[in-house]
Amino acid sequence: MAKGWYPIHVYSSWEQKIESQVRKMMENGSKFGEICTDVKVPFQTIKETRNGKTKESKHKILPSYVLLEIDMPDDSEDRKSIIRMIKSIEGVTGFVNETTARGSEPVPLRASEIQNILELSGELKPSGVSPMFVNFNKGDKVYIKNGNFKDFTGKVEDVIKDKGRLKVSVEVFGRATIVDIDATDAERV
Repeated sequence: MAKGWYPIHVYSSWEQKIESQVRKMMENGSKFGEICTDVKVPFQTIKETRNGKTKESKHKILPSYVLLEIDMPDDSEDRKSIIRMIKSIEGVTGFVNETTARGSEPVPLRASEIQNILELSGELKPSGVSPMFVNFNKGDKVYIKNGNFKDFTGKVEDVIKDKGRLKVSVEVFGRATIVDIDATDAERV
């Protein structure tokens, strides 16, 4: 058996409904509960400060997807049965597939992908800034809360998402100076 996290595509805004339905199927005592061991709709908590007030909001990391931890059977009939059972849930449009010589097969996420998702959701300690969720845009006014330019405010001139960094224009000795900072060291004003 190949155990892994398999993403399924679901109707928009149906993620929690599908999650609870899968949990009920797992607790049902059927063979499904032995094969599907966990289900997740990962969320990320984002803190934003506007007008001096900090607000926390939850955002789906993978909108319209639910993650299932499945110990996928080696037997093709059992595998097809599990796939049919999951696809028959109202609101599920299907698995993320890969075409192989045997046809279309569900594909599990790579270990690095699931690690990134779990880090973003707070279930694992982060190993760095995720490039997908650098939450700044060019022109944003930011307050630098750490580093050499702590307590400076400036304007974002460039966002380097793949490295999780910002180029910010700050005023030093009356002149505009571009500084390169980590995105986690900045806060939107």
